[in-house]
Amino acid sequence: MNQLSQTTIIGYLDQDIHVVKIEDIYAILSEGAKVYLETDEQEYETKLKLYEVEEQYGDTFVRINKSTLINLHKLQSIQNKIGKDQALLNNGISFPISRKYLKELKKKLGIGREAK
Repeated sequence: MNQLSQTTIIGYLDQDIHVVKIEDIYAILSEGAKVYLETDEQEYETKLKLYEVEEQYGDTFVRINKSTLINLHKLQSIQNKIGKDQALLNNGISFPISRKYLKELKKKLGIGREAK
């Protein structure tokens, strides 16, 4: 993996190709067969699959449910709303956290019983 690919992901908007900085991405979502990079300004499509992003950028992104990865550096809080956990990001958008992935999220944040 070259230096540029460690800090960026290629995103597509209409017919244009964009080099999207990792630090600008809040979340990566899959909808059907398509995967989208969510930034403040735009939603870019990427050719990567969610599992490929997890493998390549696992220090930055963590899966919180079947179809969503979030940027750990953009996480503001984990909130419990009516028994359901939500990841609130710095941009004010929240995503549901499934119980299956909550333990790994807490581990990456260094909290919880197995954080040591």
